[in-house]
Amino acid sequence: MATNTTHIRGALRLANELHDLADDTLLRRRHLVSGLCTLIGADVGLSVIRHSNGSVTSTSTARATVTSVGWDNTDRQRAVEHHFREHPEPSPLFGAMVRQSIRNGWAVTTQRRKEVFPKDDVWTSQPLVSQFREQWGLHECMASIFPLGRAGRAAWIFLYRQARDPFTARQCELLHVIHGELDWMYRPARVSGSPEFATLTIRQRQTLYRLLAGDSEKQVAAGLGLSRHTIHVHVKSLYRTFKVHSRNELLAKFVRPMEK
Repeated sequence: MATNTTHIRGALRLANELHDLADDTLLRRRHLVSGLCTLIGADVGLSVIRHSNGSVTSTSTARATVTSVGWDNTDRQRAVEHHFREHPEPSPLFGAMVRQSIRNGWAVTTQRRKEVFPKDDVWTSQPLVSQFREQWGLHECMASIFPLGRAGRAAWIFLYRQARDPFTARQCELLHVIHGELDWMYRPARVSGSPEFATLTIRQRQTLYRLLAGDSEKQVAAGLGLSRHTIHVHVKSLYRTFKVHSRNELLAKFVRPMEK
């Protein structure tokens, strides 16, 4: 029970920290993987936004933006980030997880390497594993894919561990839950791209982000350390700014179904 409580508190703290950071996508992604490494017990973490002019399974036109944390050697970090930017299938887990996501209806999918490669010798024989991970002591891996539409965009989180102790099912579930709540961070243009957004105060923006993440007014108040009355005032101001009359109308302006 104590471990569960620690993880819940850690996840909530990480979510609040991400919301409170400046509107800098790269900074947020770096803070995300750093926080996940601490929370889950990983040594290295990568955030990869994969782009493609084809489908999410396309490899011929793929490219990626990458940020990573946890390296003790800058050259190693550069080498791995370069690999993930340049190679269409950057991880041995890629193909299997994309197929699983498709079977799940293009849903967020999170898996441990033991679920994809249960045999250690098969895993260590994979080119990327032998090229990068084994020589640097990164033995265990866990990944999560967040499809951003069939146009070929997907957000990935990769976590690595030096110890040979595999990630647990509970840690996998924790990554899955946190990653599944990040639509607001991966597609911020829906919010910040609107002309009304520029007129909002910092507190109004923070309130809006939390509402888009699914928080109630009570949860927003707790997260920002403000009274429920103050948050209610901010919510009413958002209604006036965006010319809506309810929370559902406000969310409908930004939260749309994923592209098919």
